[in-house]
Amino acid sequence: MYAKLIIIRGNSSSGKTSLAMALKEQWGNTLVVSQDAVRREIIGCSDTKKNPAIEMIESLVSEAITKNDYVILEGILKRSTYYQMIERLMELYAPRSALYYLSVSFETTKCRHLEGLRVNEFSIEQMEQWWIAEDLLDYKSEMLVDGEVEQTDLIEQVMNYIKDN
Repeated sequence: MYAKLIIIRGNSSSGKTSLAMALKEQWGNTLVVSQDAVRREIIGCSDTKKNPAIEMIESLVSEAITKNDYVILEGILKRSTYYQMIERLMELYAPRSALYYLSVSFETTKCRHLEGLRVNEFSIEQMEQWWIAEDLLDYKSEMLVDGEVEQTDLIEQVMNYIKDN
């Protein structure tokens, strides 16, 4: 039996990584695949269409799905670049998959960035250039989630959905 696949998307500083790590802590046998880690740290490529990270992310998820109880893919995963990969993963691992988009305002994104660990990696101006409001995939099962709620509420919401489906 395959693991459950959870894909968490959203703008920078929307809480994707925090949610993924909190879920991993709750569930145990969980692998988190981070778009940033694969694209920036492992491959070192720009976030453009047909970048080599797309294939590697898809391969990592597909391999991990056979060895874990849960696999979480998290990242900005913008529609224009990652839609086809996400669609393939969702179809391949349905019905054991869930797709979330964490929605936060740019003001919240900015405040979280200034308080975060990566504050020196990029500027607010750079972040504003790649920030896309509500970059939804229009995929049938994508769930829009208010990323401005308390993290404990967000964790509970995701865990309840996964448990019930």
